[in-house]
Amino acid sequence: MLSIPTLQHIYKSYADTQRFNQKPASLYEPINYLLGLGGKSMRPTLVLLAANLFSAQVEKALPQAYAIELFHNFSLMHDDIMDKSPLRRGQPTVHIRYDENTAILSGDAMLVYAFQYIAQTNADLLAPILQIFTHTAIGICEGQQLDMDMAAAPTATVDEYIAMIRLKTAVLLQASLEMGAIIGGADQSQAAILGSFGLNLGISFQIQDDYLDTFGQAAQVGKRIGGDILENKKTFLLLKALELANPEQKATLSRLLSTRPLNEIEEQEKITHVTALFQSLNIAQLTQDFAQHYYQLAVDDLQRLQLPPDKATYLLDFAHYLLNRQS
Repeated sequence: MLSIPTLQHIYKSYADTQRFNQKPASLYEPINYLLGLGGKSMRPTLVLLAANLFSAQVEKALPQAYAIELFHNFSLMHDDIMDKSPLRRGQPTVHIRYDENTAILSGDAMLVYAFQYIAQTNADLLAPILQIFTHTAIGICEGQQLDMDMAAAPTATVDEYIAMIRLKTAVLLQASLEMGAIIGGADQSQAAILGSFGLNLGISFQIQDDYLDTFGQAAQVGKRIGGDILENKKTFLLLKALELANPEQKATLSRLLSTRPLNEIEEQEKITHVTALFQSLNIAQLTQDFAQHYYQLAVDDLQRLQLPPDKATYLLDFAHYLLNRQS
C-alpha cells in the first residue's frame, strides 16, 4: 500500500499536467484559477486509495480521480454564486474575481470535462463507473436544493439536516471510494461496503465542520469563527440547540437570530451570545458525539469489508484524521 502523502503526490503530479490552456481564455482561466487555490485533494486521494486496496496500479484511476475533483470544484463554483460567498480558501470566489455569467459558464465547462475524464475508463468498467458518477451528480443537486429549501423554511429537524448533508456532501466521498475500488478490481459487494464507509465518513466530516465553525480556533480553521452563526445557518449545532432549549432559551435564541449586526462589534456580540447558549446546552459535546457516531459506523463498515490489517490501517488513519482535524 502506498502512503497517503505518496498518493497525494501522484495525484498532484497528474493534475499539474491537466491545465486548461484552450481558448477562449476567458472561459478557461477561471477554471485554472479555482483549481489553483489549493486544498487537500481529499476526494481524488480517496479514489486512488480505494484503487490501491485492490491493485498496485493506482495510475489507472487518475482520470476518474481528476473527474471527481473537477465535479467537486464545479459544484463549489456554482454554490458560491447561490450563497453569494465572497471568499473561497481565503481568495475571491470566481464570480467576484470575474463575474457571475463567467462563473456559471466556466462551471458548466468543468462539469462537461468531468464526464470526458470519466469516459477514459476501460470499456468493461465504464457502465458501472458512469452509473455511480451520474447517480452521485444528481444526488448532489438534490442535496443543494434541500439546503436551499431548509434555509428558506421557518423550521427544520436534525433528521432533515442529516438527509441533506448525506446528499450534498457525503455522497461524493462515497462515490470516490466506490469508483476507485471498482477500477482497482473490487467486486460489487466490496465496492458497495467501501462506499458505505465513505458515506458515513462524509456525514462525520460535515458535522465536524459544523463544530469547527463555532468551536474551532481561527488560526487553525483559517477563517473567522462563528460565520455560520452570523448567517443563521441551520447547522447541526443550531438545530440541536432548538431541539433541546427550554421556552426561555428558545426565545433568546430566536431574538439573537433575528438581529442584524451593523458592524463588527455587534457581529462578535451575536457570536458570543449564541455560542454561550450553545455551551449552556452542551452542544459542543453533543456535536462531537454525533460525529463520533458516524465515524464508528464507518469503522463498522471496514470490519465488514474484512481487509488485511495493514490495508485497513490506511483507511482508519484517514478516517481518524478527518474526525480529529482542527481545520
